[in-house]
Amino acid sequence: MNYQPAQSFLIGSTDSATAREEPAAKPQAKKILLIDLALEREANIAAPEWVEATKQSKNPDARAPGKPLTAALGEVRSQGDEMLVAYSVMNTTDHWIEVLPPQLELSSLDDELAKKNDKKKHRQILAEEVAVTDYRLNATRLAPGERAGGAVRFSRPGFKQSKDSLLLELATASEVDNPLLLPVPFVAPTQ
Repeated sequence: MNYQPAQSFLIGSTDSATAREEPAAKPQAKKILLIDLALEREANIAAPEWVEATKQSKNPDARAPGKPLTAALGEVRSQGDEMLVAYSVMNTTDHWIEVLPPQLELSSLDDELAKKNDKKKHRQILAEEVAVTDYRLNATRLAPGERAGGAVRFSRPGFKQSKDSLLLELATASEVDNPLLLPVPFVAPTQ
């Protein structure tokens, strides 16, 4: 064993030459998802056609009467069996609200039950939940008068009866039992 004292304060590496790493390739341009693009388009619409609730409900906050939000249906697209719906919501109260994730349902009137209960003139509505694949919402908490854009993607049901309708349910945390329902076309006008 040969021992040689170090000649300098810094001692160099005695390892063999290390393999030089190639610089990382530039990342490719990030692909924008269709749902994000629909959300961006909906957020840039200046004056959507707002739809208000027709049914009055009790407000547990007791601060403002009526529904806490209005909504507008935006662009509806289809891509194979998937559908994409853009929408806007606006806080119509004088206090902050929390917007819940959107839901979709396929609803229909139960005609057989309606015939049995014809004397009472009550019609029962049957609703089946439609699975949401993905959704985006600009903001979940809205200040008074504030607006948020949203987009929801879902698999379109394979069939429906003639009286069935596809509804987008939008609700706030304080009005979860009384959502705002927006009719969605079963067949998208744009691809």
